[in-house]
Amino acid sequence: MTRLMKGNVGKPPIDMDIPNNQFTWRRWFEDLYKVLGPINNIQGVSIPVFTGLTTTGNPIITAEYYRFGFFLGLSIYISANGGSTASVAGTTYCDLPFPALAEGFCVANDVNTKINIGSGFIQKDPGGIYTPSWSASSNDISISGFYLVEQ
Repeated sequence: MTRLMKGNVGKPPIDMDIPNNQFTWRRWFEDLYKVLGPINNIQGVSIPVFTGLTTTGNPIITAEYYRFGFFLGLSIYISANGGSTASVAGTTYCDLPFPALAEGFCVANDVNTKINIGSGFIQKDPGGIYTPSWSASSNDISISGFYLVEQ
C-alpha cells in the first residue's frame, strides 16, 4: 500500500531521467522496469507486421514492449527512412507481441513535429493494434499503448 505524504505531493514515484523535459512512454516503461526489476516482468523487442499501412521507400518499423504481470506497455517506432507512411483508422493495424486479455488503447504522435496524431484501439479478438489515421508523411511516427495480457 502506498501512502502519500504531504511533503512529496506532486513528486513522481519514479526518478526519471528526462532530458529537456521531454517525456516519452518508452522512457517511462524503461524506468518502471528498472524499479520493478526482471522478476515476473519481461522486456523485449519485436518487429510488428502491419496490414493496411501505405508505404513508399523502405520505412523501418521496430517495437519495444514491457510486461509487468497482467499489464503490457508497448512503443512502436516507424522511421520513414526517406520514404513515407500513411494510415487509415479502422483498417490499418499490426500484430500484438502477446495475446490480449482485454481491449486497450494506443496513441500516435508525429515525432518530427511533436504533435499528437490521435488515438487508436487495441483489439482483443482477433487481436491487433489499430492506429489512428494520418495522411502520407515523411515524418517518423511513434505509437504507444497499454493493454492487459494473461499472466
